[in-house]
Amino acid sequence: MANRAQSDPPASMRPGELAGTALAGLACLAGLTLLSQYNFLLFHSVAETFSVAIGWAAFGIAWNSRHRLQSGYLLILGTSLLCVGGIDLVHTMAYKGMGVFPENDPNLPTQLWIAGRYLEGVSFVLAALFLRRPARPAPLLGGYLLVTALLLVSVFGGWFPDCYIRGHGLTQFKILSEYAVCILFLLSGVLFYRGRENLDPLLFKLLLTALALSIVQELLFTFYVSVYGLSNLLGHFTKIGVFWLLYYGVVRMGVAEPHRVLFRELEASRSRLAESQQRLQEAQRVAGAGTWEWRAETGEVSWSEQMFRLVGEDPETFRPTPKNLRALFGPRAWEAYKRNLLRCLRQDDHCEFEISLRLPGHEELRHLEISCRAMRQPGGELVSVLGMLRDVTRRHRMQAMREDVERILHHDLKSPVASLVGSLQMLNATNNLPSEYRDLLRAMEHSARDVLLLIERSLALRRIEEGSFSPGREPVNMLQLLGEVRRQTSALRRQRKVRLSVHLTGFDENGQRPATPGDAPLLQSMLANLVTNAVEAAPEDSTVTVNMGHGDGLHIAIHNQGAVPEEVRERFFEKYATHGKSGGTGLGTYSARLIAQAHGGEVRMRTSEEHGTTVSVRLPLFQDA
Repeated sequence: MANRAQSDPPASMRPGELAGTALAGLACLAGLTLLSQYNFLLFHSVAETFSVAIGWAAFGIAWNSRHRLQSGYLLILGTSLLCVGGIDLVHTMAYKGMGVFPENDPNLPTQLWIAGRYLEGVSFVLAALFLRRPARPAPLLGGYLLVTALLLVSVFGGWFPDCYIRGHGLTQFKILSEYAVCILFLLSGVLFYRGRENLDPLLFKLLLTALALSIVQELLFTFYVSVYGLSNLLGHFTKIGVFWLLYYGVVRMGVAEPHRVLFRELEASRSRLAESQQRLQEAQRVAGAGTWEWRAETGEVSWSEQMFRLVGEDPETFRPTPKNLRALFGPRAWEAYKRNLLRCLRQDDHCEFEISLRLPGHEELRHLEISCRAMRQPGGELVSVLGMLRDVTRRHRMQAMREDVERILHHDLKSPVASLVGSLQMLNATNNLPSEYRDLLRAMEHSARDVLLLIERSLALRRIEEGSFSPGREPVNMLQLLGEVRRQTSALRRQRKVRLSVHLTGFDENGQRPATPGDAPLLQSMLANLVTNAVEAAPEDSTVTVNMGHGDGLHIAIHNQGAVPEEVRERFFEKYATHGKSGGTGLGTYSARLIAQAHGGEVRMRTSEEHGTTVSVRLPLFQDA
């Protein structure tokens, strides 16, 4: 309770102080009423000067406090009071009987009045739009001064519409303008009401009261017939009340007692921060990720709540010091952790790595993925290291399970398929076999061989991924392999109405063969995947073109008229990257690139809506090997 009492803002005004202020206000009004009976011109000058003084005082203090104001509405109100006060001061000097301007015509002060009221009404609407965002002081002041100058030039230059005609009274423009200003005040009141949660409750009431009095003031000025009349008198009384409320709201609430406004803004910021932290913690919990920070100046490490959950420690008793972390991770994982962090600091200030460890009291090996980034000052001095930790043990477990399943399937399938191929060969070699059966057996043998090659290629790809594959040194005729691919894709090409055109360049004239050293089944798989992808992506009734040539190696370019979708272009060769194909695995281009790299080559892709897609393969020529 004591801590809460210290943080609560004090009351804005005690009851005795409020009563004294009310009595002083009533005394001023009574004095001004008597003064108007004695000399209305003097009353008008005092009332307007009082309003101008309040407005300028509000601007001066609001401007000097602009760096403390997090929202822009108070600065906008203060700046508007400066410019409205300036127009009202000219209005006072132009008033009938003052003798400052030679015309001595009631139209001039009435025009200045309307100009000031338009500026005031627009300013209230603008202030209501800046309840949640700051205003830039210099452009704001410059804009207000420019608008004020334009209004004065239009009035004195004769471009502002007439507002009072001697012998007829107020013009239609003046009356309609007063109503238009009332609408602006009503609109700003609605906007302030909608954004009242961003305002101090007392300040909100003061602003609404000032707006209500402003509307009454404008209505009083719609039907007076003389600049010295009763409605004019009452209108100036309401204007004094409006400016006093704005003074109290802007100056006292916003500056003289800034802690009320600042406290409310601070509480709102704290509330938003707490909500953001709660959402962040929930997101970390769902993602299984925790965050940490190491500060270079103090050497302290801070953890999020999810970090403690991931390692099974109590945030009340565990401190993430180097000694405790070494005991938690174990010597081996701790050294790997430090080594990778130092690499982060020495190289590009950003790194990702994994460590494997067994936490105390747990038998299971845990795999943790860590991402970190070093934060530095402009001069390069290290400030802190920010990091995120994710438990990827489940992902490793699923990966290992998938690899085991694939290994078992490959092993269990290879033997029976090989036996099936042998049996079909024996049947096909039988004499006196009807021709229709022999053709069927040949088709079955080709299909069984394709399945056997697929299994062998899968095993070879596994060895490539594990880094244990060594390509053969025998020459492989790529044109012959392309013939096999043509046969394999014939049904697909007929189904999609796509033609396949093969062009050979630079080999026949000098006796060279399009051969490369390596593993024939794997290279055939590479070509089959790339040609199949091209056929599937090609528009109907189009041609897939394969060009073979040589230069700094054997070059194979496979082109189709379709374009790769934008969302997969950057991931075209990544594992499991696929788009728009039912049953697509996303392994075709991945394995093609893997096979090319294992044979000392490379694969590239370029695509556009205009020119289609070309996948280029470069492999070493056999004589270059």
